[in-house]
Amino acid sequence: MTGSDPADMPIGPEHPLEREVRLLRARLDVVERRIQALADANATLARGLQGGPLEPPGEDRAAQAARLARELLLAAGLVGHAARSEGERPGPGGDGGGTG
Repeated sequence: MTGSDPADMPIGPEHPLEREVRLLRARLDVVERRIQALADANATLARGLQGGPLEPPGEDRAAQAARLARELLLAAGLVGHAARSEGERPGPGGDGGGTG
């Protein structure tokens, strides 16, 4: 047994609405993870823009925060090549910009 609760196991065939609910929950989980990644990146950018008066001169917190925020978004698959779904990937000679 894989550790599943026997009470969670369907007795008969799965009802179409049960399948729909299961699929919607999976999609919701994905959306929640993406929102959390966006919130983390936003907080990182905000901290980078809030340089304090005691900060040493020459330290570019905003640029460092921007790099870190981009890394967070890349890791979450929200920017760059990993963020595109199969249908959005450009074909040969296309730039994916959608401008024609």
